[in-house]
Amino acid sequence: MYFEIGAAQIQGGRDYQEDYFQVTFPDEAAVEKTEALLIMADGMGGHAGGAVASQIVVDRLLQYIDKQGDTGQVTTTLRQALDFANQGLLERVRKQPELTGMGCTLVAVVLREDSLQWVSVGDSLLYVLRGTEVIRKNDDHSYGGYIDKLAAAGEPIPETPGFSPRRNMLMSYINGEEIAMVDLPFSAEHLYAGDRIIIASDGLDTISSDVFPEISAASASAQEFAEALIAAVEAAGKKNQDNTTVIVADVLGEPLDSTGQEELSEWMGDTLQPLADDETLSPILREDRDVIRDLDDTLPPTAASALPESSGPSADMSAEPSSVTDPSSSRPGEQPAATEQISAPRVAEETADPGPTAGAPRTTTTADTTQSAASAESTPPG
Repeated sequence: MYFEIGAAQIQGGRDYQEDYFQVTFPDEAAVEKTEALLIMADGMGGHAGGAVASQIVVDRLLQYIDKQGDTGQVTTTLRQALDFANQGLLERVRKQPELTGMGCTLVAVVLREDSLQWVSVGDSLLYVLRGTEVIRKNDDHSYGGYIDKLAAAGEPIPETPGFSPRRNMLMSYINGEEIAMVDLPFSAEHLYAGDRIIIASDGLDTISSDVFPEISAASASAQEFAEALIAAVEAAGKKNQDNTTVIVADVLGEPLDSTGQEELSEWMGDTLQPLADDETLSPILREDRDVIRDLDDTLPPTAASALPESSGPSADMSAEPSSVTDPSSSRPGEQPAATEQISAPRVAEETADPGPTAGAPRTTTTADTTQSAASAESTPPG
């Protein structure tokens, strides 16, 4: 198996772009790309913070994984890279207190021949389109995802007088503090020739996933499909449309990869820059480049390092719930007062976004592999 990648991005109705993504291939010279790393983050905290947070997290995650190389322990490496990226936000806020409250969601995907592995935090999207079946692979760490899971399990939905949380409130996100929930499956998902993988920010929720198969059928390549999904979002005409990023990976079983794209920058949004050298290094990471250069083979201490690579179930909503917080009086990253014992310890609400289109169905989900575990505070190696 090998992969063809396409990507597209719009700013929507927002005044600034807070989405950030990177696509890279371990073997850039290979005609058939049998491995790929796809990373996308959706920032929050306004122009002063959200764009900074998403760039720090994506760039540090990429740099860490690149430095570690192929250890054969993808799950462990992804968790350690997440800890390293999260630590980067903490360090930046200590240096620039005016950025307090910034944060982001994350989906990072490792594709290797016929396998798919990922780590995700927040409400960004990971789908596999298999024929006409649309499969939501990662967990949804929004309040809407939480109540949908309760409803599917036949459990009552808690209510609190005077508190009406919106569906798009985040119950887990990356902000330099302890991460409430991390979706990190222990084992790889099998891929088949013809599968289409979609990674996207929640701006894609403007359209229903029901339309994905029809749009896909009219799209001959991964790039065409990514652009067609973005076009459908724009055509919906939603007021104050959120930033939207779509990355598509086609799983191919025939020889002669037709991507013809070998430069990282060709797969990046118009606000992004490649990380080829000091001259093109993202300005957000220039201050951190010495830390990254000094990375060695010493892995950061993390609770995930003791986990087996491919065995054992991961925690899900059966865990004892803790407090949900009301974001109306605070910005992401602060700790407002708890209002009811229903779920994760932090909730953030993205501004000026009413959330996913009402009634938009999720055809299938395999989100039961969520690892709901606190991230140990890690110190960057080196």
